[in-house]
Amino acid sequence: MGTAMEHGRGAVPDMSRPEAGVTLLSEWAAPPGRQEVVADAVAGTWAGRWPGGLLSRSCLTGADGPWVAQLSQWANDDAARAFAASSEPRLAEQVTEAVPGTQWVGTVPYLRCRGRQFGLRRIPGCIVLVGHEFDAPDLVRARQWVDATFALPASGPPPGLISTHFHVSADGSRVLNYAEWTSHDEHRAASVPGAAREQGGAAAREQGTAPAGADSSGHPDPGSWPGPARTTIRRFSPHRHTTGRFRHP
Repeated sequence: MGTAMEHGRGAVPDMSRPEAGVTLLSEWAAPPGRQEVVADAVAGTWAGRWPGGLLSRSCLTGADGPWVAQLSQWANDDAARAFAASSEPRLAEQVTEAVPGTQWVGTVPYLRCRGRQFGLRRIPGCIVLVGHEFDAPDLVRARQWVDATFALPASGPPPGLISTHFHVSADGSRVLNYAEWTSHDEHRAASVPGAAREQGGAAAREQGTAPAGADSSGHPDPGSWPGPARTTIRRFSPHRHTTGRFRHP
């Protein structure tokens, strides 16, 4: 049995915690200018609910578009899947009813794969979700792609990058990189045309946007690796974060 404790605004989850083997990523498209309202509605649907196996949940608001994201960390794969299949659609419907014009994009379960922290722990002001979608489900291939990306030589992380945390979807059709940055400006600076070339490809590689087989500028070598067919990069601000406090008999 457990209760929930909400942290201050801007707090973020610990994506490196070893017991969090499963992360559910839920996304909404909010009406213009209403991301925070939708994020608060998402948080409100959890009032009084803290399912067994749930470790934390976090809401993020989109910095460059209509997106609202929720990440929930789970210790139990069965509990996460059961929640995604039954409770999540019902809670998502409550959000879309509370804020008319909101669209629920869906929920994808991810398995923790690999992560990397650069230097001392710092407070992130920007979360970048880099999503890679493959042409077909293949869990082995997805994990190998992450391993190959980590194996690429790099001159070091770009300024402002705090950490990267790679996850693969349960069916192997997607890879998610949750990247922490000190600020939106630092990420924008690393993302401008030519930045990857000037930094020896570090920005693209450490964000997970350069596939294995990329040259020193971070540009892909066509046909050298069966990488993702589609990549999306979305920038978010931390909004609300809640963790569970469990009581043992």
